[in-house]
Amino acid sequence: MALKQEALQHCIARCCQIKADVVARDETEKGDRALLNLGHTFGHAIETHLGYGNWLHGEAVSVGMMMAAVLSEELGNISVENVARLEKLLARANLPTVSPDGMQPEDYLPHMMRDKKYSPVNYALYCLNR
Repeated sequence: MALKQEALQHCIARCCQIKADVVARDETEKGDRALLNLGHTFGHAIETHLGYGNWLHGEAVSVGMMMAAVLSEELGNISVENVARLEKLLARANLPTVSPDGMQPEDYLPHMMRDKKYSPVNYALYCLNR
């Protein structure tokens, strides 16, 4: 158990360092930093719809990542195998991969339109690419 805890602490510290490095290189979110947004638009819609605190941020982003992956596959950007791989990785981390009970597709858009990246002219929705 101590080894798992040590590995988890190392993983968290490394992820924080990677994120800090990416943010430092791209403070305006025009390049690599956009990678950190994957799943957040859908995830923030989930958090807003359910009320903050009902789901953890990471849980909402996990579902958002799956939604972005499915959309990416439907757009022909990635394979169905890549979607399945992401789903398996998230499930191994005990993270949800499907929308919360009772949340319908039409529930997302009103919340997404209030997202900081939304504008009626140009809207950034982050997807995956090969």
